Amino acid sequence: MRSILFFLFILVWFVSHAQNQELYLQTFTKQQGVPQHKITSITQDANGRLWFGTSHGVYTFDGYNFIDINNFSPVKLSEIHCMMQVADTVMFVGTSMGLYKIHNHTYTTTPILTQKKITSIIHVTPNTIAFSGIGSRNLYRCTFDLTTQSYSIDSTEYPHEITKIYRDSKQRMWLLNSPHSITMQDSRGIHNIALPSNSLQLLLSDIIEYSNSLLLGTSHGLYMFNELEQRFELFSMEKTRSSELFITDFELSKNGNLYISTDNQGILMYTKHGTIVPIIPNNSSIHNSVFTIYEDSLKNLWLSTLGNNLQYIRFIKQPIGNYWNTNLSNLTENLVKTTYQDSYSTLWIGTDGGGICYIPNSPTHTTVYELANSPKKIMTFEQQGNTLWVGTYVNGLYAIDLKTKKIIPHPIYIGKTAIQNIFDIEILDAHTLLLATLGTGLIQYDIFTKQATHIHTIPFGKETFRIDAFLSSICKDNYGNIWIGGYGQGIVVCNAHMEAIQIFNEFTQNQTITNDNVYDLKLDSKGQMWIATWQGITKVNTQSYTITQYPTQNYPAFSQCYSMQWSKQTLWLATAEGLVSFDTLRNTTQTYSDKRGIYSLASQCNHITLVDNTWLVASGNNGVSVIPIEKLSTLAKPQLQFRAITIIQHGTIVPQSSHIQLPHNNNTLRIVFPIIDFVNNYDIEYSYTITEESKDKQYLGSSYELQLTNMSPGTYTITLYARYKQHSESETSYTFTITITPPFWQTWWFQLCIVIIMCITIFYSIRLRLYRMKKQAFILEQKVTERTKEILSQKEELQVQTEKLQEINDELLRTNSEQSKLFEILSKKAEPLQTVLPKSHDEELLEKTMIYIHEHISNPNLSIEDISNHLCITKIQLYRKIKSLTGLTPIDILKTTRLKVAEEMLLQNKYSISEICFHVGFTEPKYFSKCFKEQYSVSPSDFLKNKFIH
Repeated sequence: MRSILFFLFILVWFVSHAQNQELYLQTFTKQQGVPQHKITSITQDANGRLWFGTSHGVYTFDGYNFIDINNFSPVKLSEIHCMMQVADTVMFVGTSMGLYKIHNHTYTTTPILTQKKITSIIHVTPNTIAFSGIGSRNLYRCTFDLTTQSYSIDSTEYPHEITKIYRDSKQRMWLLNSPHSITMQDSRGIHNIALPSNSLQLLLSDIIEYSNSLLLGTSHGLYMFNELEQRFELFSMEKTRSSELFITDFELSKNGNLYISTDNQGILMYTKHGTIVPIIPNNSSIHNSVFTIYEDSLKNLWLSTLGNNLQYIRFIKQPIGNYWNTNLSNLTENLVKTTYQDSYSTLWIGTDGGGICYIPNSPTHTTVYELANSPKKIMTFEQQGNTLWVGTYVNGLYAIDLKTKKIIPHPIYIGKTAIQNIFDIEILDAHTLLLATLGTGLIQYDIFTKQATHIHTIPFGKETFRIDAFLSSICKDNYGNIWIGGYGQGIVVCNAHMEAIQIFNEFTQNQTITNDNVYDLKLDSKGQMWIATWQGITKVNTQSYTITQYPTQNYPAFSQCYSMQWSKQTLWLATAEGLVSFDTLRNTTQTYSDKRGIYSLASQCNHITLVDNTWLVASGNNGVSVIPIEKLSTLAKPQLQFRAITIIQHGTIVPQSSHIQLPHNNNTLRIVFPIIDFVNNYDIEYSYTITEESKDKQYLGSSYELQLTNMSPGTYTITLYARYKQHSESETSYTFTITITPPFWQTWWFQLCIVIIMCITIFYSIRLRLYRMKKQAFILEQKVTERTKEILSQKEELQVQTEKLQEINDELLRTNSEQSKLFEILSKKAEPLQTVLPKSHDEELLEKTMIYIHEHISNPNLSIEDISNHLCITKIQLYRKIKSLTGLTPIDILKTTRLKVAEEMLLQNKYSISEICFHVGFTEPKYFSKCFKEQYSVSPSDFLKNKFIH
């Protein structure tokens, strides 16, 4: 009786477990590079890559891209039936054309046995495989030596064609024969195994040993081998007729269960206790017709289904702690906005649309209860004695009696306006609450009188500060000051009398925080206030009010931080990216999300609560998770390994090695180094360093490809890095070296030969040069003697020329004297000129010029063109005449005349300097003084002073 009850208990547990199991389903599409051919075989190599055999060839998948192996080998494969990984670098592939070997890293394909249709491969020993296929009555054995890369094949003939082979734990060889019979070979010989009377209708698909039983999959159900009667019998199932199952494939799970794929009922799980349960819900996107099933190293399932679709299934089970959502518990709504643990160890859960739920004695107990008659949209909780205050969205303020679990509404009105959206509650004293509301601003509520006061403004020194209407959080510091945060106003700090003493927003100088949209405020154990905003976090010393910013530019994980909690030196944050831990001593961050195993954090983390500094409650869009804090460090640091690094050189894959040597004319490489993590691959970022070029790390972002072009000869040490985004301590690296061999003309021996040849050439060149120098010295000596004679002759000639130059100099002195006299004549007025100067044509021209200048000397715009027009000659003629007569240009004469007239007027002492300036044609006294000083070495004012003093 006890055994029956135990069996029923196990059965119920497995069924309920399968039904409540959360699944992550994904369909790979053509846009992601999925081969659009029927997938007949799936396996995984030692590097973590998945391999898919299709009707058109073999493809490999690194978590990002599907790669067609036919693109890298001259041997093209098609009609793949089976694949098997052997050792770490060899993949055996059975096709309709024969058996082939593919090197895992270089993708080179080598034929082993051709002209045979291979449909089944099994391991016999570590270095031996057995294989066979349709149309063949031979069971082949292939023994290989990876060291010498040699293979030997022998075969055994059977009376029937073989479609599939299997070796059980008793070393018996089972052969599925075409089309519907089975043979077993043991030490005694070959035996035909009996099948049921309908065996002619059965199509035998697969055979496997599981839980000490031999199971046979057919087109009409699951059969189990009866050892006593040496026959297969139909396996009976409750609620399901086994004969209706069309079994296509078996896959032994790493958890100890057996997956069964069917052509009509999807995926089933056969447990160790002899039960068969479906593992995929009927409303899922996975087709019921499954051809092939495979479990990878991360215990994820890969399915090939009808329509050439590739499906991926990840079983979600929170690895540590507890997890509640509507499918797993009585939680009324998956979208949880806030949580709170009261002094009675009750965990209160506020949902967005499902009201209030609670878990007594959390986290020891896990039963979720719904609070009757609670409002639907909960924003905040705050305990005061035996009362738990509840702030809601739309429904205002409520109070819960923690002993009776009864909820009491506390309607609040300002005039006739009902206060509905309460985002935070701060208890000032035994009878006063301070409420942060969305739309009404700051409300002070008296619990006993039930009177509310709307605080519009507060005094700030001699001015008044207006409280914003959209508030989000309130927090009291150790000095009794109240910090108020809002959406757009930043932070205002008030004393107990509600007088502002500090304001932190973008409009205050030297008091800026990361952003004025404030979500939460938290005080740490040192009395420092932490401010969570839209664009980062700010730390403020509550005594000195000094600010430390942690903006999203430097800390991307801090974007859109909704809630904060402190645990020792770690600040925990609920953000749009998930749950974030910030180690304030080491200045490092870690991010946790649903992909990290905290399945309540679908899309984002809405709120966090600490329980006894030991447990962390994370609420999100998919329920609530309660996790031991000490376990999060293990969860947050996955061990990354570079399991698939491919180096491609001109379309050819280079064999993987820690040191790669390449010729100088093949110096362009493409390095592909994806992390094989089918769950979190798109959350990984890559970088690299090349010590030959730069020690600085070069970031690639989400790209895992590195292109190196035209590398110069030398040895390069390349280090590849990968880490989860926002997980600064999860980085791993892989280092290898590449040597680019130089061309022969850059080799040491060639350069040494060149040096020797150059030394010999230089030596003989020097000897030849010395000989030529001696010869030239003799020739030069002869030339010097002749040149000396020529120089003496030239010296005599130079003496003659010197005498001639002396005569020319005397003539120039005479001419200069005459020009000086002429200048004195020009500086006088026209009347004296008429009496003194001779009346030659040139002198008349000069006289007319001076008369015209004196007549128009007050005109500041008087130009050489005016003078030439007056004299009826061109400007060039005037310039040449004046220059030849006076040695001065017409401009110099005009300027000199103005200054000379100015000197005469200054001597008369009848006019001011300004009057004289404008009279002689200057428009600016400052410029006039400058020109006068250049002419007479003194300014006009000093000129007058000196004249009248002396």
